[in-house]
Amino acid sequence: MSSFKRYSLAALLAALLLTAVLLTSCVNFDSSSINELPPLDFSEDVNQKDEESEPPTEEGYTARPTVTAIVNTSPEIIVISGTCEEGAVITATSPVDSVTVNSLNGYYILEYDLDGRDSRSLSITAKVDGKETSTAREIVVKRDAMAETRTDEFEVVLGKDGYLFFRETIDNYCGNNLITVSAVNNFLNNTLNAQITALENRAGGHEVELIYVLIPNSSMAYGEYLPEDAKKETYNTLYDQIAEALNKSNATFIDMKTVFEQHKDDGYLLFNKTDSHITDYAGYLVYTELMNHIAQKFPAAAPHGLDQFTVSEETTVNGGNLATYGQLDPSSLLENYVSLTPNFSMDMGDSAHRLKLTTTNLMDLQKYAGDGSCQIVSDKVEEGKTNILNRLYFCTEREDLPSAMIYRDDSSAMFADYLAERFNNCMLGVSGDYVVNFTDAGRHASSGKSIVDYVIVIIDENNLDQLIK
Repeated sequence: MSSFKRYSLAALLAALLLTAVLLTSCVNFDSSSINELPPLDFSEDVNQKDEESEPPTEEGYTARPTVTAIVNTSPEIIVISGTCEEGAVITATSPVDSVTVNSLNGYYILEYDLDGRDSRSLSITAKVDGKETSTAREIVVKRDAMAETRTDEFEVVLGKDGYLFFRETIDNYCGNNLITVSAVNNFLNNTLNAQITALENRAGGHEVELIYVLIPNSSMAYGEYLPEDAKKETYNTLYDQIAEALNKSNATFIDMKTVFEQHKDDGYLLFNKTDSHITDYAGYLVYTELMNHIAQKFPAAAPHGLDQFTVSEETTVNGGNLATYGQLDPSSLLENYVSLTPNFSMDMGDSAHRLKLTTTNLMDLQKYAGDGSCQIVSDKVEEGKTNILNRLYFCTEREDLPSAMIYRDDSSAMFADYLAERFNNCMLGVSGDYVVNFTDAGRHASSGKSIVDYVIVIIDENNLDQLIK
């Protein structure tokens, strides 16, 4: 072999080696910081070329499933999602094992464990009752040494039948985050009873009531869909500990866990499968329970019945925040989205406040990220709209209704507008602020009163640790 040929061969091998290194460096990324990653681009999914030449489904056969996302949630654990025929059972088969899951709304999510191997070839098939099994979709899943399991509050876990959960909601369910007896007593005496004493001192003889509304998370509502390894170590939870303290205090406690259990089979989901927040219907239940209590003193504040809302259900709404944090494609994970639209007037709230505060019209509030999404509003809102999670003031000029200060988290986004409609003066605190401001309690009182009628704290189970700081 001539020296020229030897040189050319060496150069070629060097070029091939450099290309392999570059390609390897492109496919590995640190998934532990999803909040710092740019939005995922699903314009060219893992299945695009196959779809362009997809042959029509033969009569009598199930449609071939697609694959829209392959995500390493750890080096060897891989989550695969895609679309399929409605009602299909999906099976991922390797030469040595298989995983089978049910689909929902024409999508599926499954988890595959490489179990020490570097890669596996998988055949993804779908089967609908009464039809033959589909043509297989062939993929290769690989070990990713750079993939790290998230350890923050945004770690997403796959449950049964496509349900997604934040890991911390499972920890709550299993009783893994209990607090000490002294911490419970501190919350009872130095938070609850201290708040009531301070409010009564400022009231000057006027009645004021402190109300806590606790909302359970999705694990509590749909525990039967948790992954198999979610085992209760104790039947006591942080929710139960806070509830016990509230029951011992002079505050009013509204326990939505009990209410959700009673309404779980109403026909509407309380939580979507791919979102951590309550649905519009669950929000209506919170609103109804709270206002039924207040109506005992203020009959005019009774909640509007469900027949005074237009209830619509869609199955074409993109998946929620759990799909996004799980690095899946929300546009392929369609939800059973239930929306409630008031049939009564919401054109109110921006009347002049006696302290000349800037008030907001209820019609201007934005709840969701946009049309076709079940994710709640983020920092960006549409032109002319106001984020429903901001600190807001309303004045409806109806003296027969009570006044209130409402401290809340983002679980209130679904119903805060028509909740505020039930009050004369109302302050909605910025989402995540639970510190009662006693000066504000006087500012937002109705005419002739030295203090508001109600101070209300609405909080999701996942945020209970914020109350005991």
